Amino acid sequence: MSITDEKILYREIDNNTELLRIFSICGDIILPENIDNKKLIGIGAYAFAGEDSWNRVCKKYNDVIACGESSYPAICTNELTSIALPSSIEYISDYAFYNCRNLREISLFGGVQNIGGGTFMNCGKLSEITLRTNRNEHTCLNKLLSELTKKQYLTIIFTDTNEKAVMLMPEYFEESIENGPARIFEHFTRGSGFRYRQCVSNGLMNFAEYDSCFKFAMIDENEEICSEIAILRLMYPTELSTEAKSTYIAYLSENISIVLNRKIKNGNYDAVVFLCETIKPDEDILENTILTARNKQKTEILGYLMNIKNEHFGKSRRRRFEL
Repeated sequence: MSITDEKILYREIDNNTELLRIFSICGDIILPENIDNKKLIGIGAYAFAGEDSWNRVCKKYNDVIACGESSYPAICTNELTSIALPSSIEYISDYAFYNCRNLREISLFGGVQNIGGGTFMNCGKLSEITLRTNRNEHTCLNKLLSELTKKQYLTIIFTDTNEKAVMLMPEYFEESIENGPARIFEHFTRGSGFRYRQCVSNGLMNFAEYDSCFKFAMIDENEEICSEIAILRLMYPTELSTEAKSTYIAYLSENISIVLNRKIKNGNYDAVVFLCETIKPDEDILENTILTARNKQKTEILGYLMNIKNEHFGKSRRRRFEL
């Protein structure tokens, strides 16, 4: 929902604007490029944080301007569920989304060059990030990913080449364990997510390095995470080498029955079609997945699987799987 008809608090900075607060009925926010005909270039500190935190910051400003009228409450903390930033945004200030615990997705452009500290602190549900940028544009991706340790789906859309890359960033966490006799603490990083986040240099994703992390993911992560990494890289193969492609296909081939059944249960038709076309499961696996589709009443997927089976293996057992 666009907030242009709602109430916005902002301040002027060099004839541009910095967003301070939004009052709206909808938690899915699409920010405009201009406020009062002035370009919106930044998100203010604590802009979507709780009232107490925001009030402490706002007291420092003597130039707050209101645009629009609204009786709606401020969109902050639990009210914010998704946000799309315009291409005009250049920075996001400290703790802008602090405690936005229901924020699920954010969309931004490569023009964002600075992200403040604690920007996404306690945004535990933030799992989808979309970045629109040019192929060789240096972005804020390093800082963005360093703020987030949970599992994220990262989509990079290269606007100059019409390419799209979708990748999974696994979760990681750090822990300290006391070494009693030595009276020191040893620090450990758990999960492959930290390695994957190091594949970004100067805001550019190094796809070869990303693919090279898969050998660590197969050790640190479960099958579901590894399969999702493989599927997304094969479906969106930006700079995917022949060697990496073979590695992903080999992994999915070993786990194809489990992966297909999970995608069927989730109703992911596109993934089922892609897996069948890429891996080409044998007749026994197809029969098993057909049963799953029947039991879960996934009629579109069921019809597709039956057609694939009949096309490749004939209709000898068709009576068992009539719709």
